[in-house]
Amino acid sequence: MVEGKVLITGITGMIGRELAQFLLQQDCEVHGVARYSRPGSEDEIASWGVTTWQKDLARDPFDDMPEFDYVFHEAAFWDKSKRGVENKRAVMDTNTLAAGRVMARWRRAKGILLASTGGIHHESDTPINEDTDVQPNPDRQNYHLAKFAMEQVGVFCSVQFGVPTVILRYFWPVRHEDVARRAVEAVLAGEPMRGVDPEEPYQWTPVDLADLIYYTARSVEAAAAPPTILICGGPEAITRKDLCDIAGEVLGKKPVYDDEAQFHWERFLADSTRLYRLFGEPKSRLTEVVRRLAQAARDH
Repeated sequence: MVEGKVLITGITGMIGRELAQFLLQQDCEVHGVARYSRPGSEDEIASWGVTTWQKDLARDPFDDMPEFDYVFHEAAFWDKSKRGVENKRAVMDTNTLAAGRVMARWRRAKGILLASTGGIHHESDTPINEDTDVQPNPDRQNYHLAKFAMEQVGVFCSVQFGVPTVILRYFWPVRHEDVARRAVEAVLAGEPMRGVDPEEPYQWTPVDLADLIYYTARSVEAAAAPPTILICGGPEAITRKDLCDIAGEVLGKKPVYDDEAQFHWERFLADSTRLYRLFGEPKSRLTEVVRRLAQAARDH
């Protein structure tokens, strides 16, 4: 497990916050850099025992910051649009330029993690693993294009500076409890299970946030130059229908489904075999969480 002084960029984000608390529990000295634009966010993070640094990663100097044993580059600018020059520039600055600046500054670190996304892949009828081809696609979201570029910058910096690096491609980090609750509540209400937004796929391999944080913390142990690439997704390829079927079976109710024909069945299914081989199987399986919550609702 990681030890020593660590830096988390984007520490106010969903993954950064959870990662900080996990590493604090491992007795790491945690530093967090972010813009802290939300009032009170810096005070909250500092109250955990984190040393905070307010920086624009794409522009501000880092000379006043110390060296770190490990760097977790989680900072991201999420933009779902596919056009707009100004948007593209902002997304590239945060997701691409910042990664190069971070790697150059802390090139003496024992390991650097670059948080990427499964969205840089083309859709595939088979689960995506580390050997699946990656190609730039100008029709994809600005975020996906910037992450593709970030990976190229990461490879260059890793080789140029000899810094051990791991690129972790996340596939749908969620809280399994939240997804399972949606399935159970939909069946109880006699309604179809809805996605949280139009972008949520009908079939996917969601990884529980707690498992993702564990894998993120451990993955720097596999850092190398050139970078190690790892796929980080959940262990099950499931659909909303599958989840409602499980809930309906336990509750003794017939689920109501949306017309599957109206959905675009995105094919971004993760094959995380390599990650699991290195760091163990995930603790959470979404189908088991649905069954547990449905049983609790039935017995209530």
